[in-house]
Amino acid sequence: QDFSQEHMDKLGHGVYTPLDVDLLPPLYLIYAENPSDSGKVHSSVRQRWLDGDEFIISSMKEVAQLAYDGHNALLQKNYSELARLMNKNFDLRR
Repeated sequence: QDFSQEHMDKLGHGVYTPLDVDLLPPLYLIYAENPSDSGKVHSSVRQRWLDGDEFIISSMKEVAQLAYDGHNALLQKNYSELARLMNKNFDLRR
């Protein structure tokens, strides 16, 4: 729903929900100075989404479900479940 065609057409992006940072466990953040590959990959994904690519659409639905489940895990402070979901999300990128 957050990335519905209606939202994408109207806003040009999905709907993002702010989170209370106090819900987060201690995390390590890794920053890449030159994430040049990221833009190349994501522009292709966006175009494929716009073209109606079923694989991309189903993958994005799966990512959306992971985000929803991750939000619930945060609200419950179930950090082991959050870690599992983050790993699953990372695995989808391959």
